[in-house]
Amino acid sequence: MQVALDALPFSVDLPKEFPFDATELKVRFIEDWGMKKRILIDLLTMSTQEPTRINLNLRIYNFDSFHKTENKDYKEINLNKNITGYITEEENYSTKLFYKKDRLVYEFDYHNKNIDKETRKEHLIMTVNSTIN
Repeated sequence: MQVALDALPFSVDLPKEFPFDATELKVRFIEDWGMKKRILIDLLTMSTQEPTRINLNLRIYNFDSFHKTENKDYKEINLNKNITGYITEEENYSTKLFYKKDRLVYEFDYHNKNIDKETRKEHLIMTVNSTIN
């Protein structure tokens, strides 16, 4: 993982807390759409408990996309250090949250069908806040 992070032309803040016993955060892929100017890194961790249906996906990218507040029911929330985040619930037991910091977009997708959506939201906000230094 460190090799992948070192290859990025920007530094990222990774979660320090997870709402479940998590496997090591793994890089799934890095995409570059043009001379290190539009880069996305995709990371994943899953529950260590079997059978696992609990996971957290994190995408970090250095460009704006057509973003979510325009076409979904994202609600604005306050995160640590007065950062504004946007959160929504999906029908597949998933809660999504994104925020922008230092010209990077951090996008989280937390999937856990074993808990209610309010608890899932609280867990995700705790995890997200652990990335904000």
